[in-house]
Amino acid sequence: MIDVVVLSGLAGAALLGLVSLAVLTASGARRRGRSVPRAVLAGLFFPLTWIAWHVADRDRYQTSPSR
Repeated sequence: MIDVVVLSGLAGAALLGLVSLAVLTASGARRRGRSVPRAVLAGLFFPLTWIAWHVADRDRYQTSPSR
């Protein structure tokens, strides 16, 4: 019986973490100027959104190597 309680607690914590990341990503997309529906989609697909933001920001702020 305890095993079921522990497993459900762990599953709930994992789900809460995923939902938190999705909400924070949607909030960040909204701050970046996306419409509400696009921000919600960004939140749902947050790993892909993070990759896209990383590539865009890296290209934007990349400097030439110093020699």
